[in-house]
Amino acid sequence: MDKIQGKIKFIAPSLQDEHYSTAYILGNITWLMMHSKPVSYTHLRAHETRHDLVCRLLLEKKKKKKTKVALSLIHNRRKKQNQSA
Repeated sequence: MDKIQGKIKFIAPSLQDEHYSTAYILGNITWLMMHSKPVSYTHLRAHETRHDLVCRLLLEKKKKKKTKVALSLIHNRRKKQNQSA
């Protein structure tokens, strides 16, 4: 039961703080998972907060940096292979 309670604290900390029973919380989480419908990326962006926007932009910037580094490594390897051949 400790693993389940740990997951509940991660998923729904506000419910755990109000001392709801584990069964009650799991029932609500299960209901939400069964009745939730997928939404489009555009819909998610429409409800984005400033905090979400900042986080998303920082992650995109980090991703671009990693891509540039990876591309330069590939370019350098190819350059060395061409020189040695």
